[in-house]
Amino acid sequence: MGINSHSAYVFVDAGYVRAELKKASQDDEFNPSHLWQRVPVTSADGQPIRPVRMFFYDAVDEGGTDAEKQKLQGYLTKVEQVPFVSVVTGFVRPGKKKNREQKGVDVQIAVDALEAAWTKRAEAICLVSGDADFCPLAEAVRRAGAYMLVFGYQAHMSQELIHSADYVGYLPDPREGHLKPF
Repeated sequence: MGINSHSAYVFVDAGYVRAELKKASQDDEFNPSHLWQRVPVTSADGQPIRPVRMFFYDAVDEGGTDAEKQKLQGYLTKVEQVPFVSVVTGFVRPGKKKNREQKGVDVQIAVDALEAAWTKRAEAICLVSGDADFCPLAEAVRRAGAYMLVFGYQAHMSQELIHSADYVGYLPDPREGHLKPF
């Protein structure tokens, strides 16, 4: 990053984005490079905040069919080939009331984002999610001195998370298909 901009690490809760795309009857295997153009903003000191790395978090359902697992693994392999993007996977297991739930993703996002903020590897942390569970992360990132940016779908973003961030950006309506597949 140049002296006249702030670096940002982008942490994508892919399960959140993919669920919103599915609800909108869109292809959920979006190309994360389409998120890069959404992130650049200007900080309070007037300097641009530019993404330099992206971390893409998703969960593999080991209880799913072989075809479902292969499809997701193939998708995650494509994502990992996008420059400056790293994939981190969690798992899915039976939850309450027999629903399957993602595990090991939200906590890993929080740990990785907080580590980047506290070690000053990134001057801004950008979270792509709408989950209120990330409010403590947002507050801790700000205490670490980094900017906290949150991007998500306006219709499915918690008010608590909105109030915890320095900046909130909204992804376009998923029905409009702005996050294109590979």
